[in-house]
Amino acid sequence: MAMESNPSLLVFLKSFSKLASTFVILIGFIVFTGWMFDITILKNIRPDWVAMKANTALSFFLAGLSMKLMLKEKEKKWDKIFGKACAFFVLMMGFLTLTQYIMGWNIGIDQLLIRESSNAINTSNPGRMAPNTAFSFILIGLALSMLKAEFGPSHFPSGIFALIAGLIGFLGMIGYFYRAQDLYGIASFTQMAFHTSVTFLLLSVAILFSRWDRGLAAIITRANSGGVIARRLLPTAIVLPLFLGWVILWGAGAGFYGAKFGVTIFSVLSIIIFVGLVWWTAKSLDGLDIDRKKAERDRDRFFNMSMDMLCIAGFDGYFKQLNPAWEKTIGWKGEELLSKPYLEFIHPEDLELTLSEAQKLSTGEATITFENRYRCRDGSFRWLQWKAIPLVEKEMIYGTARDITERKQSEDAIKRLNQNLELNAARLEAANRELEAFAYSVSHDLRAPLRGIDGFSQALLEDYSDRVDAQGKDYLKRVREASQRMGHLIDDILSLSRVSRSEMRKERINLTEIANTIASELRNTSPNRDVEIVIAEGVYANGDQRLLRLVLENLLINAWKFTSKQPRSNIEFGITTINEQEAYYVRDNGAGFDMAFAKKLFGAFQRLHPEKEFPGTGIGLATVQRIIHRHSGKVWAEADVGKGATFYFTLP
Repeated sequence: MAMESNPSLLVFLKSFSKLASTFVILIGFIVFTGWMFDITILKNIRPDWVAMKANTALSFFLAGLSMKLMLKEKEKKWDKIFGKACAFFVLMMGFLTLTQYIMGWNIGIDQLLIRESSNAINTSNPGRMAPNTAFSFILIGLALSMLKAEFGPSHFPSGIFALIAGLIGFLGMIGYFYRAQDLYGIASFTQMAFHTSVTFLLLSVAILFSRWDRGLAAIITRANSGGVIARRLLPTAIVLPLFLGWVILWGAGAGFYGAKFGVTIFSVLSIIIFVGLVWWTAKSLDGLDIDRKKAERDRDRFFNMSMDMLCIAGFDGYFKQLNPAWEKTIGWKGEELLSKPYLEFIHPEDLELTLSEAQKLSTGEATITFENRYRCRDGSFRWLQWKAIPLVEKEMIYGTARDITERKQSEDAIKRLNQNLELNAARLEAANRELEAFAYSVSHDLRAPLRGIDGFSQALLEDYSDRVDAQGKDYLKRVREASQRMGHLIDDILSLSRVSRSEMRKERINLTEIANTIASELRNTSPNRDVEIVIAEGVYANGDQRLLRLVLENLLINAWKFTSKQPRSNIEFGITTINEQEAYYVRDNGAGFDMAFAKKLFGAFQRLHPEKEFPGTGIGLATVQRIIHRHSGKVWAEADVGKGATFYFTLP
């Protein structure tokens, strides 16, 4: 399982690995240069210690170069090939040298580059590296060859090989500190040089920490308590015993005390130091444990206080942990929900969908929004809306659910209402179509007999006027007037029907121009009337030109009609602002009406004045209202009896 690591430590380790590879290259180069120019100080740390062999220096140079190429952030193809080749050379140099020791051969690689004298210190074969050095190079070569290979976060063969090589180098370094030749020399063979052991240790540590997310390094670099304790104890556990052992040996060698006393002092000091380390570690762990428990209490407090339903479920289909909101919402106790597969509580119609969602979660895909129904203790079902994220490594699902039953019920109610509204609208539309068809049919069917009545009445008046008395002529005139009024009424009904059925085509319209045209037509009908018509300039609107012309015709004709009894008529068309919205108006100084009856004004066949006083069919204002409503606008009127009226309409 991937865990968070200490960021600052990672930066340090990356820099350390790169710097260490450079340092190893430098050591190999310096020692090899010492052999080329026979500079003793570059080959031996001390005159009485064994020298680092030329083959060893060359192998270190190539090992450092291989690692440097492997650590490049943008590794190129040839960098990888050359890095692998260098690692293979190091591996083969160690293998061939170790084979010479085991088989007793001399294949000529020891003195191939640089020749060493036969009386070299602690050297069994001139120019040949020590057997433990050769074995370490085999391990280093293998570690470098597999440095970039992926074996999973807990498997890191390169780290194992590097760790063994590092331990060999560490033993050699301790051997020099404690003057224990058996730690850096095997029998009578060539011994490992001091700087060889140090370089192996440095190179091994660099390899270990170059892959901080693998093996031993992963434990040390983690930001959790294990990583913190490891970083605190490892340096102390390594350095203090070494230092104490060296001090004890130095004191015994100087004659301050005997070997038994030295061992006793070492044991006592080791006990004191390690007891102190144990106490320090225990105190640190105790503090971490207190912080962890506090964090757990805070988490549980949030978990238990949440109004949402929180849960942790396993890939095995069982809940692992639930908060109290579950019992409050669906009635089941926590232990009842935990004891059964959660699928047993899901509505049968939602099982397939829930299984599909669980399958997606098991692959690592998070759930953003998912809804299903859970069975309550009383047998009812409640709708839950889920959000969940999986933790595939632990085979766990962390989810939060919210009860959306009321919202679902509201949505269902709204859906049913919309369906009813759509059904009613369809029925109403069908009824309107039937009514319009009926009105159209009736109107057409009525036209013929009305024309007949009017025509025959006129014929009687013209052809038989000498045979009909005055009263009969009056009756015939009334018949003609009634048939003509009925004809106008039929025309208005058809016009109202067409307003509802005709297709609208919106465009920019000059209402001033239309109003002027209508005003001219009205003046021509009664040229002797004293009428002042004021039409505002530059009045435009967006709408259907044919329908809006019909609106202005009806309103201006009404104004012309209801001002007919005034000695001087005033009619005005313009635009104003009402409640921050543009409103068009037609105003007159005519008969007006009582505002108590304003609601009847726009109804079909509704009249507020006797027909003898002001003739008409009562369809005009109904037509105006229908047209304005089709434009999503409003129409209303304000008036006072005997003082005129103003009709307003808006066109959004």
